Amino acid sequence: MAAAAGGYQPRYSDPTSFKRLQIEPWRQFNALELDLSRPLTIITGANGTGKTTLLAVIGVHFNWPMQLIGTPVLDDEGHLRFKLGTDIPAEVVPPEYLAGPVAFPAPHGYVSPPASIVGALGYENGVQAELRVPEGPNAQFSVLYQNQQTVEGVFLNSHRSISAYQAVVSIPAKFSPARELLENFINEIRSRYFGTNSQKSSMLIMKESLLAAAIYGEGNSSVIADGDARAVWEGFQETLRLLLPSELGFQRLRATPPEVLLITKTGDFTVDSLSGGLRAVFELAWQIFLRSHNMDQFTVCIDEPENHLHPALQRSLMPNLMKAFPKVKFIIATHSPFIVRSTDDANIYALDYDESNRVTANLLNLSNSGLTPEDTLRDVLGLESTLPIWAESKFNTILATFTSAAPTSETISSLRDALMEAGLSTEMPLAVDKIVGLGGSRQKS
Repeated sequence: MAAAAGGYQPRYSDPTSFKRLQIEPWRQFNALELDLSRPLTIITGANGTGKTTLLAVIGVHFNWPMQLIGTPVLDDEGHLRFKLGTDIPAEVVPPEYLAGPVAFPAPHGYVSPPASIVGALGYENGVQAELRVPEGPNAQFSVLYQNQQTVEGVFLNSHRSISAYQAVVSIPAKFSPARELLENFINEIRSRYFGTNSQKSSMLIMKESLLAAAIYGEGNSSVIADGDARAVWEGFQETLRLLLPSELGFQRLRATPPEVLLITKTGDFTVDSLSGGLRAVFELAWQIFLRSHNMDQFTVCIDEPENHLHPALQRSLMPNLMKAFPKVKFIIATHSPFIVRSTDDANIYALDYDESNRVTANLLNLSNSGLTPEDTLRDVLGLESTLPIWAESKFNTILATFTSAAPTSETISSLRDALMEAGLSTEMPLAVDKIVGLGGSRQKS
């Protein structure tokens, strides 16, 4: 793992995992704390509440660099600087954070810039890493880690790979270890994400690896069989059987150089012709499976795993992943109500704005909430209505004609008829609640 930004070399220990993430008042956040000790941690909330930022703080451990952008301000001398620390009004900031930047310890001979503490990351081995940001004139900056620990895992960002078709023209002369296969695949995704391109797409790299696994795994009278290659070829197919939708009827992969075929009950087709959703699952399965080779305990961070997935796949994704990799810890950020409620073995945090208009994290207890996606959208994600906007407008218009009268049986009957005529009969319970509530208010007044 690369050294932390700013020239500071973290002190590594034996591999561990994450236990707790604490963020002090910083950027859009107020003070918050996430318990990361459960098999699954789900972070949800509206766009802009900082889900990806929190996930990226963790993803740095998996060689996925986090670059943040500061806010431009003019200092007392009129020079442009970028405010990287807290911008919260003084009355809501703990006094210890009003004292100014804190000196950041560094190796002998290295003069580090001033930095402010913005949080801490606790590990299961008992070590706690302080999170700091430098104060300076640069727009881009990285979070600095003091006492960063080695954590095995993989970070899957929200941008799924898209590339033009490329045929396999060669395969390696020797099968590479699974960890090297994973690094080659992720390096291509990382290069495209950060604006550089190689000659090979991530799909081409995957096809080369799969063909090599098929050819070297079984061997023949002239080629010695490679046990690692066979384990990758057969093990990945077992993972696909758990993750691909049952309706597809996946049976096996078949190497037909220069292509790799999926053999299914619904037909045979190349991996390049996978739909966007199936390809997302295929590549997600490939990365986690390769990381699991010769290692069953590690951490997986996924940003918006629902991207490109049909609701049926969103509903089954996390249960299937936890079944395929039972000792893996998952930390995900999502907007999907199907994923939020996909398992009862999770810590679910909803990011929302508090009374100071700063983001805080609320650990949800969903035992008193409904189980449907609509319930989750309202109770967890704070959506006022799950109706289409045009339907909501029609509903409000109908409701307004009944709010001036007392909620009698005749009123309720007429309301039901009006909603049925408008195709909104399913909203009858909500309409009754609103009218009865208004009736109670009128009687009190």
